[in-house]
Amino acid sequence: ARAIELAINTDVPCHPINIGTGKEIQIKELVSLVCEIMNFSGEIVYDTSKPDGQPRRCLDTKLARDVLGFEAQTSLREGLQATIDWFMANENRLTTEKSSTTKHHEVHHQVEKLQHASLAD
Repeated sequence: ARAIELAINTDVPCHPINIGTGKEIQIKELVSLVCEIMNFSGEIVYDTSKPDGQPRRCLDTKLARDVLGFEAQTSLREGLQATIDWFMANENRLTTEKSSTTKHHEVHHQVEKLQHASLAD
């Protein structure tokens, strides 16, 4: 949240600024970490038909540091835990909002179809 606030209040270039710890992590480690935080004990299946996938990830956070003066103070584990906790605590609200948004889009689509049909007459 602090990085977003800094970006809003700073004259920043119009291109992406990576926000993160700047520390490399293997995708397999990230999956294990998310599973651990979520108490998931199911099976993880990797698609071995796509072996050219990215095996690890490391964001270049130099621009965040140079332009925003931002360096992460939260570890990846802490950030994931807080994010997952928030989503779990707000699951019902998010599901309701998604359902409401989906219904709105369906109604909007039906209105557009009716408008197009009446124009064709």
